[in-house]
Amino acid sequence: MEISNDKILIKEIKRYKCSPCISELRNRHIGLVLSVYSKYSNILNQFNFTNEDFNKEIDYLIFDSARKFDLRRKNIKFSTWLGENIRFFCLNKITEFNKNKYVNSDPDNITKLIDECLSHADNSVENKEDCDYLFSLLEQIKDPRVMKIFTLRYFSGIKNKMTWKEIGALIVPPITNQTCINIHKKTIKFLKEKLSSKISQDKI
Repeated sequence: MEISNDKILIKEIKRYKCSPCISELRNRHIGLVLSVYSKYSNILNQFNFTNEDFNKEIDYLIFDSARKFDLRRKNIKFSTWLGENIRFFCLNKITEFNKNKYVNSDPDNITKLIDECLSHADNSVENKEDCDYLFSLLEQIKDPRVMKIFTLRYFSGIKNKMTWKEIGALIVPPITNQTCINIHKKTIKFLKEKLSSKISQDKI
């Protein structure tokens, strides 16, 4: 019944930009919205984007999500769609704030930054904001195996790093140790390219 009611509200928003409907969707899904935002709030607060700033964006984010939601799709709930839009909003904000803040473009320095970030699970590093941006890049990768591999390899809390074979066995479905290595190498290359590209754009 709730899904049906959501769809009725969304139809009204699409047709008439109905403000009461936006408010009703906000009331229904505010818990989800704040839960997703809370995962990125500490990083955003570092850039002086406050919780109050986010609260001012919520109505528009709900309106925009409703406006773009495809009512013909039966395999996705509006709440799922809304949560993804909030996540992308936060990640895009982080990318935007990092636009004019970055390390020296020397490839060795980029490699050093990646190694430093991945070696400190508690983020107790000098370039913490740079590491936060790096982790936001990781979260944008669509292959779910990437975050699983990096989490198990660097953030498992185990003193000695897990082997590629051990990691591969924990992936669902399991993958070989060589596949783990290949995914890891490809991701490191992606991170270097993104960081280098970002720095180059900042210098234009």
